[in-house]
Amino acid sequence: MFPEDYLFARKKLIRLWIAEEFVEQRGASTLEETAEGYLSELINRSMLQVVKKNSFGRVKRCRMHDTLRELATSLCMKNNFCLLYEGRESINRDMHFRRLSIIKSGNKICYQVPPQQLRTLMSFDHSIVQSPLVATEILKFTYLTVLSLENLSIESVPDKIGNLFNLHYLGLRNTKVKLLPNSIEELYNLKTLDLMGSEICKLPDGIVKLKKLRHLFAETLIDSTCKLLRSRSGIYIPNGIFYLKDLQTLKAVESNSTVVKELGNLTQLRSFRIWNVKENESTELCRSLSKMSSLSYLAINASHQNELLQLRDLNLPRIQKLVLHARLNENMLKSPLFQNSGEGIQELWLGWSQLQHDPLPSLSHLKNLTFLALRKAYEGQKLVFKAGWFPKLKILVLSQMLNLFQVEMEQYTMVSLEKILFRELNQLVKFPKGIERLLNLKCMICKDVYFEGFAKGTYKKYHFICQVV
Repeated sequence: MFPEDYLFARKKLIRLWIAEEFVEQRGASTLEETAEGYLSELINRSMLQVVKKNSFGRVKRCRMHDTLRELATSLCMKNNFCLLYEGRESINRDMHFRRLSIIKSGNKICYQVPPQQLRTLMSFDHSIVQSPLVATEILKFTYLTVLSLENLSIESVPDKIGNLFNLHYLGLRNTKVKLLPNSIEELYNLKTLDLMGSEICKLPDGIVKLKKLRHLFAETLIDSTCKLLRSRSGIYIPNGIFYLKDLQTLKAVESNSTVVKELGNLTQLRSFRIWNVKENESTELCRSLSKMSSLSYLAINASHQNELLQLRDLNLPRIQKLVLHARLNENMLKSPLFQNSGEGIQELWLGWSQLQHDPLPSLSHLKNLTFLALRKAYEGQKLVFKAGWFPKLKILVLSQMLNLFQVEMEQYTMVSLEKILFRELNQLVKFPKGIERLLNLKCMICKDVYFEGFAKGTYKKYHFICQVV
């Protein structure tokens, strides 16, 4: 159902499988966990190729080999599973395909498809603009379960979108849609609502009626360079959303006193991001988040760089990926979040922390850490990575620490490190001492960092791995 050479994200593919009801419940496992097993089996059988892995070593993006894709496309057509429309195919009444994937010339195809048979409609034709395809034509496909219009230049969805009562998946990611109609409340079977990167900033009150909703993505880009603390904004949500007991993903919401208090009702959440958190909300936020025993991803972003968030009481036993963009207390890194959950944390982002003391000693016991980013996190002058620290770390990012003038690597530190990014470190003019000890280092990116003597060839042996941008 995807274009040739299309790279599809693991998590999106899993959500589509669940929407199509290809995944069966197995014991105590969630549908998502069961689907992960399906995906692993396809990869092990070489039916899917792994293109990219995340910092955990898990599959992030896959593709299908061209030969296998041709075979799959042929079988899909033969068995009426799916039609990939590229502008050349003819449609006749004897064709009974249930799924339509529009690669090209999408503005005319929907007129030709019998309305009662279609269950899935996905468009990859970026030339589609506001047209009958996204107005009256979509509404005729009453039995749709999947509607994906991601990356299209559309500005609205039909007012009567609620007529698609069987819809399980609605994808409007990276569109120009500004508003969801009130009829969205009639999509009782909806499991995934993806508004990420759209222009929607508020959800209609009726969203609380979608009791089967599992994944909600909604976030607006403010600063594409991501240099600002407020580079994105979350969505304003109605209070009743905190009683959607199937909700596992909520990215991202704008904070307020009601949100941080009621959030504790979503005990089943596994992935959560919140923006615009204020100091007087942080204690209540900790209390609510600590009720989420299954939370594996958490991102907290303060409302202002000088907003000191009190997060010491945060305790998340299953956390794997943690993003804290806020000013922090000096003793924060000795809190239960890092001491008790330390073995589980694999990816850590600390930004705008304004720490006066070197954070590395407090973080050094994170033995399973594979990714570490420090951005405006430390106001000191020197960082020393000591022997035995961060044995599984593969990627290190040091960014926008304006006082930092010395970085040193001791023998046997970060023995698995493959990539370093130095960015906007104005005082760091000396080449990192001991970097030759990082035997697995494959790539070093320097952005707005200028080491003395580097351009003259003083460190010639590092030129083949270093990119200066």
